[in-house]
Amino acid sequence: MFEIHQLRCFVAIAEELHFGHAAERLHMTQPPLSRQLRLLEEALEVRLVDRNSRTVRLTVAGAAFLEHARGVLRLAADGRRVARLAAQGEVGHVSLGFTVAAAFELLPALLRDFRSVNPGVSLQLKEMVSSAQLAQLEQGLLDACLARPIPAAQGYAQFTMARDTLVAALPAAHPLAQRETLDIAAFDREPFIDHDPDDARYYHELVWRSFSTHGVAPEVTQSVSQPHTMISMVRAGLGLALVAGWVQHHTVSRDVVFRPLVWAEPPPPLELRLVWRADRMTPALTHFIAVARQLSGLPAEPWDAP
Repeated sequence: MFEIHQLRCFVAIAEELHFGHAAERLHMTQPPLSRQLRLLEEALEVRLVDRNSRTVRLTVAGAAFLEHARGVLRLAADGRRVARLAAQGEVGHVSLGFTVAAAFELLPALLRDFRSVNPGVSLQLKEMVSSAQLAQLEQGLLDACLARPIPAAQGYAQFTMARDTLVAALPAAHPLAQRETLDIAAFDREPFIDHDPDDARYYHELVWRSFSTHGVAPEVTQSVSQPHTMISMVRAGLGLALVAGWVQHHTVSRDVVFRPLVWAEPPPPLELRLVWRADRMTPALTHFIAVARQLSGLPAEPWDAP
């Protein structure tokens, strides 16, 4: 219907009520200014300004249209500002998946640090197991994940945010609870609460590789995916468990005790990584990754935001 420049010309004329002053304000001459007003009036099919040799005044239609014209110009200015901020990563959106292991210490620290330097970026948080996170990341439903390590694959990038070790969780009444430390061999033939081989595959495979290495064969009574469920079953006396060390710091129960493990061949540490699609970067995600790298103590990469 009309152009932004025509609105700027009309608003200048309406506020100055003088074509010469309006043209000077817009750094143009009067003939082009008059032409822009005429084109706007033709587009609207209404006269906006009455002009004679002495006065310039708005018509009823012009006075009514003035606030709408100002509003459009404000929206255009805001849109330009938001577009520039988005291109710089100062506004935007990051959707982040995370496991329960990240929720207690790592995630709060990461969110605090990111919000302190990027308050204009909105964050959408989704708690789910690592396999579900990676599926949503592949589908484009997540921008990044705080998940367990994944095999190197084209298009994916990752780095370690936190490391932990396995500890034993036992019913307080169990005879092994009297020991200060536990050899992994103590789990042989004992009732054992296992990590679900599908939803908690990372834990499941790491634990059973360790059992196999040490010739240990516990008797699985239950398989679960979440650590709080596992601890509930330990409290009920259904078996022993191996859990990440962070669990003991966030469990308040006199019915469960935790003991460090003694290994002939220690398993690799438990890792929690930030994972994202390197081929789907946005300015906001670039800023988020940079903050995460700083929190993890890793040096900045060339693609990180300054």
